[in-house]
Amino acid sequence: MANHWRETGDFYVSSLDGNDTSGDGSIENPVKTISKAVLLVNAAGTNSQTIVVGTGLYTEGLTAVSSPLYTTIVGDGVVILNGGGAGSALSGYPSEWHIKNIHVVSFANLLNVSTNSGPQWFNCTFKGIPTTSISSVTSSSYIGRRHVWHNC
Repeated sequence: MANHWRETGDFYVSSLDGNDTSGDGSIENPVKTISKAVLLVNAAGTNSQTIVVGTGLYTEGLTAVSSPLYTTIVGDGVVILNGGGAGSALSGYPSEWHIKNIHVVSFANLLNVSTNSGPQWFNCTFKGIPTTSISSVTSSSYIGRRHVWHNC
C-alpha cells in the first residue's frame, strides 16, 4: 500500500513502502525510518529542510545530531511514533526543529536535548509519557521558553 502524499518536502519517509538501503528519500523512493531521513538532512548540509513522514507506525525516537537549523518533520496522515516504554521521544541537538502532526506514545522521557533553541511541536498528541519526563535539557544558555507546544 503506497502513501498518497499531501504534504511537500525535501525528504520522504514511508513505513509502508520505504527502504533505508535503496531509498534516497525522494517522493518516488522514500526511506523507511525517520532516523534515515535525518541522516539525509545532515548530509544535505543546508538549513530549512522538511521531512514528510507518511502514515504508519514508527518504532523509534527522534535524534538530532548536529542537524542543520530549522528542520521540520511533518506527519502526512496518521503518524505514530512509539518508543515501547523506553528512551526519549526527542534527543540530541534539535535546534529550531518544528515537529508537526505526530502522535507520540510510550516513551520513558519526552526530551533529552542539549540546545537553547529548542523544538516546537505543532498539533501533536502525547500518550503514555510521564508528565515529569524531561530527563535532561542542557545548554550553556538554556532558555526553557524556546521549547514550545502549539495545539498539543
